[in-house]
Amino acid sequence: MKRVVLNTTESTMFKSLPLLAALITAGLTPSAWAQKAINNAAALAGGVTPGDTAGYPVTLSEPGHYVLTSALTVPANKPAIVIDAPNVTLDLNGYRIAGPSICSASSKGMVACAPYHTGVGVRVNAVNVQIRNGTLVGFDHGVVSHERGVHLQDLTLSQNRMGAHLTSSWNDGGIRVERVTAMLNGEYGLYVVGPHQLHQVQAINNGAFGMAVNGSGVVFDSLATGNGHTGVHSNGTALRGVRAVDNKLNVAAGAVSMGGNMAGTTPF
Repeated sequence: MKRVVLNTTESTMFKSLPLLAALITAGLTPSAWAQKAINNAAALAGGVTPGDTAGYPVTLSEPGHYVLTSALTVPANKPAIVIDAPNVTLDLNGYRIAGPSICSASSKGMVACAPYHTGVGVRVNAVNVQIRNGTLVGFDHGVVSHERGVHLQDLTLSQNRMGAHLTSSWNDGGIRVERVTAMLNGEYGLYVVGPHQLHQVQAINNGAFGMAVNGSGVVFDSLATGNGHTGVHSNGTALRGVRAVDNKLNVAAGAVSMGGNMAGTTPF
């Protein structure tokens, strides 16, 4: 599917960089990070970091910069990667991490996935984690995190039950999602609770909600289209430059408009 090019207006909100601040405070800089390769052979062998056993999941127990050097194909009911250490960058390097689930859209906008409830692409159990540059497909959840300082960037989340489930109760380093496409997921494209910033997100043809966002934050220069229930479901989130079109319900009540938004053909 052709990627929609969105307006790249700079936000005046959320200028802080909590991940960088945390690294500086800890005495860590990107040049100091260890870099390790992850590929299917390494996953099956184990030992990527201390405590990582043979087979899936790959467990990352040390801070550092990890780079995929091949696609990963993950068996049913297994996580692909579990991040247990803070200050981790996981670069998918253009590759995809694939579980066994396959989703297809019906004529009524619903999405059916089988097998259902099967594993997690990346589970985040630590603070200040960035996941970027690749595809997570065929899981129960593409990404799951209940930690602060999580940053998703340049990802495609497709054919999962939920593209990403992200929650944080922390104000000093919330959730950042940039240039992420959540497409053809069975229920939610993105489910976000807590302080957040979503920029240039596309939620397309998901079975229920394109974006469900709750808590203090902003969604800007983003698109929700073709979702089976609601394009943008918001409770207190500010929207700017958001287009919600051709969803069963384009925008649910509770969103705070900062201008430049469209619900179908109606500006708000």
